[in-house]
Amino acid sequence: NTDLTINAGAEGDLTCGGSVGSSNSIGTITATTLDDVIISGDEITSVGAISITGDASDTVSLSGTSNTTTITSGGADTEDISISGLIDDAANDTTLSLNAGALGDVSLGAAVGSVNAIAGLTISNAYDATLQAVSTAGGAISVGTDSSTRLGGTLSLNGDLASENGGATAGAISLYADDILLEATGTISLDADAATTDAVITIATDAAGSLSSSTAWEDGITINSGSAN
Repeated sequence: NTDLTINAGAEGDLTCGGSVGSSNSIGTITATTLDDVIISGDEITSVGAISITGDASDTVSLSGTSNTTTITSGGADTEDISISGLIDDAANDTTLSLNAGALGDVSLGAAVGSVNAIAGLTISNAYDATLQAVSTAGGAISVGTDSSTRLGGTLSLNGDLASENGGATAGAISLYADDILLEATGTISLDADAATTDAVITIATDAAGSLSSSTAWEDGITINSGSAN
């Protein structure tokens, strides 16, 4: 499997107009020193690691046609998924689905949906995962599959998680990991509109795991499930 390396220079942009590696998976995908990135394809698949890096203020825009953009790495140790730019979706209709396998890690280095909310976020499989703030347009935020299919390592949260749909039903927020670490003050919230009945918030760790904070609990977590729940 051939590796793919892209260097667009400090001010260069990258547009993925179609799927990458969907028919025949390619090796490690490394895109560096980027300005803005547009992902229009429905799938990016690698048998190695996937790294999309630029400044934390640069934008990774989703504009796929299937309403789901799936990024899948090789799944072994060090075959990680790393994205450093702000992730958004101008149409608010694309769900980002990430699968790093049982031993790969997922690292999102900047906020997701802070400017234009994405439809939803799914991390179906990973060992460790690091998230900044995540905002969806009413879609689910899901890390791990269920209480028996969790991330095998630590989920680190560095910002708010919000499913907000302006009065319509908000999607579930589900966090399944052996350990969950709060790296910053944060709020986990569903659409607070009193007229709607939203989904639920679920937080589950391993029986021997923990929900803990890297600082004192006064810098901990607030959970708001909305007044209609």
